[in-house]
Amino acid sequence: MTTAIPARPETTAPTGALTDLDSSTGEFTAVVAVTNVVDDVSDLIEVGAFGASLARRTPKA
Repeated sequence: MTTAIPARPETTAPTGALTDLDSSTGEFTAVVAVTNVVDDVSDLIEVGAFGASLARRTPKA
């Protein structure tokens, strides 16, 4: 399946979550998502893709 990227995609900052932090070394692991960028496996996350799931979920403590 091929998805066309808009001629002028909306630019957004990466969003994500810090999943692991080692304060002694400064190393961390994070999960991030960037919109309107085709990744290494040809996936494209569109603006608003997470809207419905974020609206029904509560933040983790």
